[in-house]
Amino acid sequence: MEKWLQKNIKWSRLTLWVIVSCAEVFVICIHAVTAFTEKNPFYTQPDTAAIKGMREYVRDHPDDDFDNDGVLNDLELAYGTNSRCIDTDGDGISDYAEIFIAETDPCDADKGLLQRKNDDILRAAALPNKKTIGKQDGAEKKAPIILPEWNRYDLSRYGSNDNRLEDIILVYDQIDNGKTVVTSLFSKEYGEVVSLVYGYTKEGGLLIADINTLIPVGVIRIQNRSAPMMMSDESIVDFTWFDFYGCGFNSLCSDTIHFIKYE
Repeated sequence: MEKWLQKNIKWSRLTLWVIVSCAEVFVICIHAVTAFTEKNPFYTQPDTAAIKGMREYVRDHPDDDFDNDGVLNDLELAYGTNSRCIDTDGDGISDYAEIFIAETDPCDADKGLLQRKNDDILRAAALPNKKTIGKQDGAEKKAPIILPEWNRYDLSRYGSNDNRLEDIILVYDQIDNGKTVVTSLFSKEYGEVVSLVYGYTKEGGLLIADINTLIPVGVIRIQNRSAPMMMSDESIVDFTWFDFYGCGFNSLCSDTIHFIKYE
């Protein structure tokens, strides 16, 4: 009897250990999935190979100036600036002006520098932005979700950041004409996701569909911006662009967008 009890106690302990171990593994898996979801909010896994592809594309075009800020790509690499952004640190002074005129760090924002340069134009820029890129009728618009022909092996999309107001207006026009737009979203940390823009919201956000399944997956929110910018000739101009956020990407984190197909 005593041996029987000892044997059953042994098996009971073993069974309990197995149950507890399985429960711990289950909890760990749940935590891992939750952490992945929180840290990687993309609707699909980004192409991490695009990070290397982007760097190589910039290196292969050293004499080009992708963002037209006056700083050639080889110098952008040397200074660590963004070859697809005219003002890498977002302080209102172009990369060229910081490197060759102000002689400040183009990767370290100094909001006060532009303030000291011209107080009047900075005050003017603080007035409500009168430009709008939202649709005037305030209505949502959708085009048939059809994938246009495009060349996924054409890496020229790595050479531009279509974040100007005229770029987004072209996209709206495409949607109004019943056409979709293949769009590259790029993060220097996570990689690239190529999506399909098939419409816009009444606020001007872009409706996004998975380019493989053509299933709607989310919205890229758009906010138009206007600010004074010191250019390469030391002039200060009213520079306009749009910020975007959604589907795991955020232009305030130096993420970029490129509209591959207009025609």
